[in-house]
Amino acid sequence: MPQKLTPRIDERWIRHDWRMWIRPDIARWMKPGVDPADVIPALARERARKEAAEERARAAEDAALAAEIEHERRALAALNEKVKELNADMARWRRRVAEEEAKYSPDQPRVPAGNPRGGQWTDRSGGQGTVANPSQDTGQGTATSLAQPMGNVSIGDVSGSSELGDLFRIKPDEPRKEGVRLAANDTPEDPTPVRDPTPIREAAPLVDPAPKIPQEMPPKGGGRMVFVRDAAQWVARNAGRAALAVETYFEALDQVEKIKALTDAIKSANDPAKTLEELQAPIGSPSQGGYEDHHIVGQHAQNRARFGDDLIDSRENQVRIPVVKHIDISTWYSRSNDEYNGVSPRDYLRDKDWDEQMRVGLDRLRKHKVLK
Repeated sequence: MPQKLTPRIDERWIRHDWRMWIRPDIARWMKPGVDPADVIPALARERARKEAAEERARAAEDAALAAEIEHERRALAALNEKVKELNADMARWRRRVAEEEAKYSPDQPRVPAGNPRGGQWTDRSGGQGTVANPSQDTGQGTATSLAQPMGNVSIGDVSGSSELGDLFRIKPDEPRKEGVRLAANDTPEDPTPVRDPTPIREAAPLVDPAPKIPQEMPPKGGGRMVFVRDAAQWVARNAGRAALAVETYFEALDQVEKIKALTDAIKSANDPAKTLEELQAPIGSPSQGGYEDHHIVGQHAQNRARFGDDLIDSRENQVRIPVVKHIDISTWYSRSNDEYNGVSPRDYLRDKDWDEQMRVGLDRLRKHKVLK
């Protein structure tokens, strides 16, 4: 009797159309909880390929994240170096100021009244010796034994500088003669009593110091907007007369990455008014730090039901404005207003047509100096 042969089917022959041999709902004929891939080799291979692809994607994502972290670390190291340089410059500046202050002593005696050089600074011993060595007797006459005038502190030409004028108040208390500060007795004939000595240059404290920069993001309700508004107002006051100080303040803000959102809001708060076209141009583009999109006609549910989402969210009804101005405008819409019989502008506009709401919205943008 001839032997019955089992037909041989090579797996490679059917690999390209293996799905034709497996029902798509094969799991229905298996025990609940059994994965068909654990039973059918073709499905197991497909599962393995998917897992390998997912693992490669995760590895690529991890590598990209590691590269980004390393880049940020290098950037932070560079910023730290700049901060160290700034601190070193400030330390040198403080030492120079201290040295300049040391050159002047308000207690140094002056020549008494009645002398031809009455009122001029003399040596610290009160005699007729020179300042260089007041303990020695030079044997010279009165005219040559007087101390030399105090040297002027050189800080450059500050006659037209408004910034340095805020840092130092530099002015003579009385007229000078030949570069020497005179007391009351300019001449022997002047009977005016000698006044008490006063400093030629008095270092004045900053009249408008910048708000202190927090090193951590303040908690919600813990002064975020108070800091933003104080800083924005300080920048507005000093942008013209102390532009260098404002620029330095912005650089210091940029050093604190944790408050970047607040820094962006401060920088945008004093933007000049723009045309409607300029405010609408960024709509649809990615968001910008320090700015938010504002709907001129409110986007609350009642307006969306009346006018439709397409009109409410249209480009013509949106403008991109500074965050601080957006908060101020939204607050104005929510508070009661005597102009609208004690109700809030938002409640007043609920039953008004599109044109009236658009008119009020544009007028509010102008009053907040957002729209020209």
